[in-house]
Amino acid sequence: MILVIADQNKYDNFHSNKNRIYRLDFGFKIIGSSVAVMVFLGLLTIAPQSIKAAVANPINSLRNE
Repeated sequence: MILVIADQNKYDNFHSNKNRIYRLDFGFKIIGSSVAVMVFLGLLTIAPQSIKAAVANPINSLRNE
């Protein structure tokens, strides 16, 4: 009895999973926009520090050490 029920469940699971989508299609717009957002956030976090280091006078930095 249990073997028949187990076989029926296996059969039902196989046929119900056959209709599911296992692959997602990402278009160029989604990938491009996510890359653009990541680059923007990276520049937003790094650019102020880089500008501050470029504008600073190295002599004053060495005096303070």
